[in-house]
Amino acid sequence: MLKKLLVAFVIYGAILYGAYFLMHGNKPATMIALSDTLFVVGLPIFFISLIATTNAGKLFVFIGYSLKSMFSRSLRQTPYYQYHQEKMKKGLSLYPLIFLLMSIACMAASFIIVLI
Repeated sequence: MLKKLLVAFVIYGAILYGAYFLMHGNKPATMIALSDTLFVVGLPIFFISLIATTNAGKLFVFIGYSLKSMFSRSLRQTPYYQYHQEKMKKGLSLYPLIFLLMSIACMAASFIIVLI
């Protein structure tokens, strides 16, 4: 658990660092620039991790099955129920929840920085 948390912090920090320099270049760091970066990175990661945490992506298993069955001969013999059961076997990961909490913290920090 601690290793996953550390890996998530490193990934999130690298995304923040890269986004800051893509958005602001080598300009001196200001509070507004930091706030903008925290919000711009936090918002999309929030929505992506919210979808992953709630397993909303599993609603689209049928679309994947349809597309794969059109282009694959071996999948045509597999009934949808069996395909769906195989897809549902995957367990939940801790990463989406960690990223969800970190994105909420980043957006909250962004709003606090703007108010200062």
